[in-house]
Amino acid sequence: MAKGFWGNASGPGAKMYAYVEFRTSAQEEGRAWVQYKRSCYVDSGNFGGTIVDTSWCGRLRLYGTGWYGDSGWQDYGWVGYGGSAHVSASVWYLGWSNTHYNSSVDAWYSPDVPTWKPNNVMSQVAVLRSDGTVLVTWRSNTTDARPYDGVYVDVSVDDGEYELAEDCGGDVTAYTYQAEPNRLYKFRVLPHNSAGNAPAHQYTNAVATTPNAPKSASVARDSDTQNTLSIVPGSPCAGLYLSHDVQRQMDGGAWSDFGTIEAAGSTKVDRSTSANHSWRYRVRSRNAAGASAWVETGTVYNTPCAPGKPKMSRVSDTKVKGAFENGANTATGTEIERSPDLEMWTAVRTTQGKATDFEDDPGGGTWYYRVRNVCGDLASAWVESDGIVTICAPAAPTITSPSSSQVIPKTQASITVAWRHNPIDGSAQTAAQWRWSTDGGATWHVADVDGGASSASLDNSFAVNAKLTVQARTKGAHADFGPWSVAVSTYVRQVPTVTIEQPADGFAIENTPVHVLVRYSDQSGELAAGTLTVRDADGAAVFSRDLMDGLEFDVRSGEWLPRDGAAYTLEASVRSSSTLQASASRAVSVSYVLPSMAVADAVPDPSTGYVAVTLREGRTDAAVAMKTCSLWRNVGGVRTLLAEDLHDGSTVLDRYAPLNTDYSYETASFADSGAVSEASYPGRIGSPLLFVYWSGGIASGMYAPGDEFSVEPSFSTYQIAGKRYPVVVSSENVEEPHDMTVRLKSRKEAMRFYEAVRSCEPMVFKTLYGFVFRGVAKASFTPSLGNAEQAWDVSLNVTRTDGDAL
Repeated sequence: MAKGFWGNASGPGAKMYAYVEFRTSAQEEGRAWVQYKRSCYVDSGNFGGTIVDTSWCGRLRLYGTGWYGDSGWQDYGWVGYGGSAHVSASVWYLGWSNTHYNSSVDAWYSPDVPTWKPNNVMSQVAVLRSDGTVLVTWRSNTTDARPYDGVYVDVSVDDGEYELAEDCGGDVTAYTYQAEPNRLYKFRVLPHNSAGNAPAHQYTNAVATTPNAPKSASVARDSDTQNTLSIVPGSPCAGLYLSHDVQRQMDGGAWSDFGTIEAAGSTKVDRSTSANHSWRYRVRSRNAAGASAWVETGTVYNTPCAPGKPKMSRVSDTKVKGAFENGANTATGTEIERSPDLEMWTAVRTTQGKATDFEDDPGGGTWYYRVRNVCGDLASAWVESDGIVTICAPAAPTITSPSSSQVIPKTQASITVAWRHNPIDGSAQTAAQWRWSTDGGATWHVADVDGGASSASLDNSFAVNAKLTVQARTKGAHADFGPWSVAVSTYVRQVPTVTIEQPADGFAIENTPVHVLVRYSDQSGELAAGTLTVRDADGAAVFSRDLMDGLEFDVRSGEWLPRDGAAYTLEASVRSSSTLQASASRAVSVSYVLPSMAVADAVPDPSTGYVAVTLREGRTDAAVAMKTCSLWRNVGGVRTLLAEDLHDGSTVLDRYAPLNTDYSYETASFADSGAVSEASYPGRIGSPLLFVYWSGGIASGMYAPGDEFSVEPSFSTYQIAGKRYPVVVSSENVEEPHDMTVRLKSRKEAMRFYEAVRSCEPMVFKTLYGFVFRGVAKASFTPSLGNAEQAWDVSLNVTRTDGDAL
């Protein structure tokens, strides 16, 4: 903004003024660029062309009101804030009356000081003091143009958002904040004035107060060689901590340093643990302000070590004592088990706390003991003792013969009674007794056995269906017999009989079905199960039937079709409800009567290329009736099945018989027995036509038919070093292109070929020389010019394709 300075008014009537004007055109930190201009102003009257002198631009001629001699803006230069620019100007002249007129001005100009956004503060720092307060200090960075009106001090607690703590005065360079324990503080400082805020907040260092102890500490046992320590810090703010100190205690001993958990961490893995020890940990949090109190975990216990080998001694006949060393540090109990054979173990007891001895009364026998230390679910290895022997009467023996509910045939001369001695103390049998009863134990017959014998023989003089019950008892090293065994009952039964009455032995089977009759008798029960099995000469089963479905039946050809000229054996196996079994067998042979031959009557149709074949039964007195027949076409030794399951009078349409070629029709007729008669009949279909078959019908032509074809095997040749001629690599693949031509006498005939190719489907082609094959074709048609209704030439480019036999 410009500022003007006026001189005094001077003149006889009209008035003139000297004038100086200043302005600030640019400003910097501490100084401004000043410009000025001089001029003369007439504000009333008219000087009528009076010539005046000026101090800046020589002479001027003045007239009426207005500005004269404007120098324009001139650069004065840089002027510091608080300094002044000085410029003077004079206008004068000598009037007619010798009166001297003069207007002068002496101008002093001080540029205004601007107010700009303040500079950032410098050297900001936060310090925790002993009284629990935080002193935040900074150094001002002001200029004349960038004063501080005030200073914002913001605080962030535990890495949270910054909030205004105080708006200090512009001349303030320190602020005191009342802190709390277990906190992390960060401060930022931002000066401001009427022009706005400084460019950016200036951040102090973080200040942490003494941390609280962790909220919790726990330890988990991963294995005997690894524990995992977990903590929940006293604050979620990881920046509060430098680290978390960890100490470890083994087996309740002294605490020792065990590293740290990083500030942001919550776990520490201890991989230096070992079995047979207990472990406890304690943790405290630490930062620059100090350390918290310790927080302890619970105790974890590792697998206890195994005890020493038990030394066994007998206290009485059946009572024993075991003693052993036990150096376990973590055992909460000791498990004790016994076994008679080092395989089957039985728990004796589990002690409270670790044990070093035990007593047990296992009864007589040889006994083994084993012990191990436990701590909750953890257990040491078992340690086994040597065997120790006690003496007692044996347990009841086990009857091994006869078996329970065993059936003894009446034809068996004697019955063996056998048992197994079951000593508890391991001593051998020294004597035995056994007894038998036929009245359910009301009356017993007792027999003595000396020494270690474990069986006896009883004459089988019992009536059919008698119930025999036996028992035994034994004596070992002890003076007493053991108890009687469990009573075992058995029965004396008569063996059932079975015979195959039909077919008779040596019977020759001439037809099917085969009639079978089986006879069964049983004094001691009834038929419980039975099977008739037919076996071939090699012994392989070819038919089987459950005799529970009936003892007389017919075996039809659908179940078993005997082979003509073969030999078979029929076997009947039965089981009585008494459990006794019996069997019988018969040998048979097969000599079938052949069926009538099937006669094939072939009637060709040269216009379609088809042959109608009618099958008829050629009946004779020496043959059996034909049940069904099948039909084949044989062309040069290649047989193609045309139809099967045919009957007398059936007609088969052979669409793909070759043209102008000798071939035969072969038949096979089948009797109900499976016997087969075969016959062969000559066949030939003569035709001048070339045929193409597709789903839409038949296309054919008879004038000048032609077929030029080639056979192109798939192979590659290679020149090999050392070989004069190339070697060949071939495959079974082959291509067989055909170029067929035919002349047609009508548009209708030509359109049939057109429709066949236009269908874009695979077709069947018959040539005049006996080829019948599948293929696809491209066609070209040439109608006769001027006679398209009666003369066409058709060319077929045929590619032979693979497919089922035709």
